[in-house]
Amino acid sequence: MRRIRLSESMTASTLSGHRRVPPYAMVGGAPGSLGHNRVHRAGGGTGDLAGADSVERAPGDILEIHTPGAGGYGTP
Repeated sequence: MRRIRLSESMTASTLSGHRRVPPYAMVGGAPGSLGHNRVHRAGGGTGDLAGADSVERAPGDILEIHTPGAGGYGTP
């Protein structure tokens, strides 16, 4: 997970994969976990972002990015 605190107003854009379809597995392994993007507003509240999204952000807001886990290989 990465958390980025914004120091000034800006447009934050994301372009990320595996937000709806988990990473694939091979040879009977389990699929990986999904990633997600979220914004925590300085004034309170949170909001989820899509894999490809753009949103206006204010100083003090935090952009949180959870990268997806890898798919497994072989019988667990």
